Formats: sequence, C-alpha cells, structure tokens
Amino acid sequence: MAARPRVGFLLGVIAAGLVLFLLPSAWLHARGVPYILCWIGGAIAFPLLPVGWHVWAERKRAKAAAVPTKGPVKPATSTLTPADRFTMRLILVAVVALGPLLFFRFGQTWRAVRDHGTWFVPEAPPAPRTFKGDQRVIAQVPGDAELVVWIRGIKELQGDMAKGDKGDRGARRDADQPDEALLAFRDGELMIVARGGKLDPSEKELAEMNQQLAKQAWMPVRGKLVARKRANGIAVIVTEGWVAAADDRDAGKGSGPTAIIERLNAAPTDAPVIAAASPSRPISGMTVNGAQSWLRISKTEIRIDGEIFVADKPAAAAVVAALRIGQKDLEGKVPGECKKAVTSLNARVMIDSGDTSVRISARWKPEEIGEAVMCGFAAAMKDAEWKEVE
Repeated sequence: MAARPRVGFLLGVIAAGLVLFLLPSAWLHARGVPYILCWIGGAIAFPLLPVGWHVWAERKRAKAAAVPTKGPVKPATSTLTPADRFTMRLILVAVVALGPLLFFRFGQTWRAVRDHGTWFVPEAPPAPRTFKGDQRVIAQVPGDAELVVWIRGIKELQGDMAKGDKGDRGARRDADQPDEALLAFRDGELMIVARGGKLDPSEKELAEMNQQLAKQAWMPVRGKLVARKRANGIAVIVTEGWVAAADDRDAGKGSGPTAIIERLNAAPTDAPVIAAASPSRPISGMTVNGAQSWLRISKTEIRIDGEIFVADKPAAAAVVAALRIGQKDLEGKVPGECKKAVTSLNARVMIDSGDTSVRISARWKPEEIGEAVMCGFAAAMKDAEWKEVE
C-alpha cells in the first residue's frame, strides 16, 4: 500500500508553487503584458512545467521497470522516493524560471511583487456614482422659472476634469467652491443657488458679476444681482426683479416649477449635471412644450443625452432641421484650423425625431473635447495679438 503524502510536503509544494507562479507573472504584469499572457507565463512556471515533467518522467520510469528481462537480473534500486524526485525537479524549474529575474532584475521583480502581487484576483467593478441633489436647493426656485440647470456634483466634476483617469483622488479642493449649484432663468431674470462653500459674496464681487453679465448677450438679464441670505448652508443670488418671488418661495408662500421638477426627477442618478426647461413662449418661432438633458462623465467618455418635446411630428421635423442648421452655422464660424476638430465633434452628435419629441445624444472622448477647446483658445489668442498689432 502506497504511503500517504505528508501534510508538510504538500504545504511546501503549495508554497513553492505560489512563488513560482507569482514572481514571473507579476513581473510580466508590471511590464504591461496582456492579462492572459501573464496567466500563461505564470502557469508554465507552475504547475505546467514541474508537474508535467514529473508525470512524464515517472511514467517513463514505470514503463522501463515493467519491461521483462532475460535471465537473472538484479532489479535497480533507488533511495529516492517520487516525492524526492518531484522536489528536485521543482528546484531545477525554479532555478531556470526565477534565476534570471532574481539575479538580473531583482529590483524590478521585488517592486512587481510588492505592487502587483494580487494582479490575478478579480476586482469588482466600481459602484456607479449617484447624485441625488439637496432638495433645499431646488426649493428656492420660483414657480415661473423656465429653465433650470442643476450641477449636483461639483467636487466630482472638478476631480474628473483635473485628474483625468485618476478621478478626484488627490485633486485639490477649493474651500470656496460649493458642493452643488443651480442656475434658474426666466425671461430676463436669473437666479443662482449654491450649497456649501463661500456663502456671502461681497459688494465688490456682486459688482464684478453684474459687470460680466452686462457684457454677454447669449443670456439677456434685466436688472442687477443681489444676494439673499438663507438658512442651512444655502446661498441665493438673484436679479432684483425676481427677489420677491424668490423670498416668497423660500417662505413657503409659492409653489415650485412643477413641470421642470418632474423632468429633473426623471434624470439618471449617475448624471452630475441635469437640466430641464418649460418655456412659456415660442423659441425661434417654434412652440416647445418642454425639454430635459443630462451630462455624464467617465474616464473614457463624455456623454450628453437630451430630449425636446413638441406638439406633433411636423414640429419635431422643424426642430431637427433647426438643430442641423445650427450645427452647420457653428462649423462655419470656427477658425479654419479648428474646423476639423469641431466637425469631428459634430459628427458624434446623433439627432433622432419621433412623433412628439426630438432626441439628442453625443458621445465624446475627453481628448476630443480638449483638442477643440485648446484650438479655440489658441485661435482667440492669435486674434487678440493681431488686434494689438493693428
């Protein structure tokens, strides 16, 4: 009856096999070798090579012993057991597989095992980020608002844009930066709501904001901005004509923008920026019943999804035509050296119409956005230099 293998021997084989597998595979992984090739490299070192060699050699030995011989022949004897022979073969494989790494690349091997020692352990995918938004922020918006843009994750956006593939790890956080912010608009009236960060803008800062608003034309604003104090870490900056409505809303005397809030509640939880609109008048001669959109940012893409709601199919077709004209106009206005980058971005914008809505979606790589922005910035600087020369 064959002797049962000793527990100590089995534990030693397991420990040696782990070292044989780990060192070469971790070194390959640290060099950027594909995952499957790291597995193959480690598996060759252990168990394929030593176990395969041992099985082949022992079978050959058994066949040789089973061959009949003529005449009285003294049987060959050996003091080595199969376990002893396997140990010697394991040592020889270790010398061949690990010798060059430990002798010529000891530092690399040590760092590879230290930093990538568990490379073969599957990692669970990271849980998707969720952005709920503080309801006290939306509770400041009067019921006659026509557009709301809600940035629910300023810290996450700041980390993604600052650190790229490292996310917000190590990104410096501005102490004055709010945790979330909301912008509401209504026919010349503007409201900015912030939670966290600096909550008391000075008169000088308000004057600078009013000066900047007067210079821009894309969002016409009537009157000056004033600051209103709110409880619970909420700050409100609103135009003079909307102050009374904003104060009534905060005091619970007015209702919120119901249609807009319903559309905001339909936004996905992983979108740090969401927006909704409920226009009270036609836009560019077209009646729009409502709109919603959201922005999502990951390591690999910037994603925008939106939908515009209209009365019927002809209205949807008109909106699509207007959007495509806008795309062409944009390409025609950019400097020549930036046309390629902007055209590439436009090509990734998908517009699809239904019976009563128009859906818009875009998927961009972060570097594509960066290329277009930097090109536009360089063109603007160049134009400014020419104006100074003139």
